[in-house]
Amino acid sequence: MLPEEQISPELNDLLRSIRKQIRRFVVMDAFLAILGLFSAAFWLGYLIDYTPVRFGGTEMPHLARLLFLCVSAAMLCVLVAKSLIGRLKRPLPDASLALLIERLHPELGGRLTTAVELLSRDREIEDYSKSLLAQVHQQAQSLITSVDSNRLFRRETLVRKSLVTGPLLAATVGLFLFDPSTFALAAKRLTLLSDNPWPRRADITMVGIELPAVLASGDLSEKTELIEFEEQVARLPVGSSSTLRIKADATAAELPNLCT
Repeated sequence: MLPEEQISPELNDLLRSIRKQIRRFVVMDAFLAILGLFSAAFWLGYLIDYTPVRFGGTEMPHLARLLFLCVSAAMLCVLVAKSLIGRLKRPLPDASLALLIERLHPELGGRLTTAVELLSRDREIEDYSKSLLAQVHQQAQSLITSVDSNRLFRRETLVRKSLVTGPLLAATVGLFLFDPSTFALAAKRLTLLSDNPWPRRADITMVGIELPAVLASGDLSEKTELIEFEEQVARLPVGSSSTLRIKADATAAELPNLCT
């Protein structure tokens, strides 16, 4: 048995460098995917929650936001487990790296693979010619200077993910910098840290419900009785003729012409 250290330092350095580059590529690829998913989930939830408010509707209820948060968290966990942790746990033996290099550099002619496999710890050398192995090893060592490690990676993958993730992330950072209150409220609502509603363009408050006072004779008086809301509920007599009274702040918000 020949120890692994008998592989020349140049070959060891090449294989070690490529292994590190592969790990780095996996981390960058997964990082872009995670950022893209995070930004997309934020903007999708923000639009679903806030868009109805702009058209007079209401926000997503608590249950809907809970389901959205659970689905987003599950997708994020699956992405981290498969794209990052799972890929980083895969072994990268020297023989596989040597084969990958030779596929893109046919000029090596199998010398690198032969040298790596025969000098590995799991290989015995008694049945092979030591002089021939030394020659192959020397030839592989002299040819690795032509190896271009950049050819081993598909940079287009990172470029495509950057084109999707970049604008989403830039929009998220821009919202955080230029409108931090909106960003904070959106983040708190989507993470269920707050149920505060989105601010409306008009500041309207329901004062109560007015009912005409009934005289002893059964006739309606010109005076009215105001029934206020208790926990957003007002109890009225059956068949009564009531009027909803509201007030709007005309100084700090937009004054509406019509309330529905």
